[in-house]
Amino acid sequence: EIPPQINAFKRQQSRWAKGSIQCARKLWRSVAASPGPLFRRAQGLIHLTSYMVHPLMLALLLTLVVLIAGDGRFFFPLAYFSLVSLGQPLLYLLAQRRLHGDWPRRYAYMPLLMLLGTGVALSNSCAIYEAVAGGDNQFRRTPKFHIETQEDQWARNRYALSSMDWITLGEFLVLLFAVVGVVISLRVGNLHAVPFLMLYVAGFAYVWGTTLVHSLADLRIRLASTMPELRHRVSKLNSIAWLRQDRL
Repeated sequence: EIPPQINAFKRQQSRWAKGSIQCARKLWRSVAASPGPLFRRAQGLIHLTSYMVHPLMLALLLTLVVLIAGDGRFFFPLAYFSLVSLGQPLLYLLAQRRLHGDWPRRYAYMPLLMLLGTGVALSNSCAIYEAVAGGDNQFRRTPKFHIETQEDQWARNRYALSSMDWITLGEFLVLLFAVVGVVISLRVGNLHAVPFLMLYVAGFAYVWGTTLVHSLADLRIRLASTMPELRHRVSKLNSIAWLRQDRL
């Protein structure tokens, strides 16, 4: 089941990222020394460390904004390396075209997928840090909500994750940092960096905003479900108070 709640999705992705890097720490020597072509071994190492793209994305955002603020100049031919970023969208395009006749409709979700992949960079980076530092190895399962119809709601499920942690605050701070980068780029006239930085702005705004909305929606439903019990307790307390007052 694909997690319908963003908090559950981030937990799932964090567990996968942490597990992949833990496997890479244990197996990279064996993979590097295994028999076979060098290209095959390189592909194996890339597969094991694929989630490293998320801390690299954060590092790129940090260095890019700092360089722009310092009036850094880039060697123009280096811009052509950005063509490598077309590989993943083309991979999804070919897969959808091969598997589904209505692939244009399905592929229309690709921009949303890009925002989602960008927005979870911080939470996955934190999970990778735990894997590298050897931190807490508690298995945090992904909640299952048994969503089968349009009427089913995950927020009414007792497994819904309603708490917002410090990672949510961190996502908001990264969002603000990317916005500052856009403002600086506009002020110094570095317009080429604005579309790239806007991808960070939109990605973290989407994930942070969805996290906030989903958490508040679950909290609102939980409060609504407890209101009858609270009213009953308040009524009971009022009755006890009136009885004591009559006795006095």
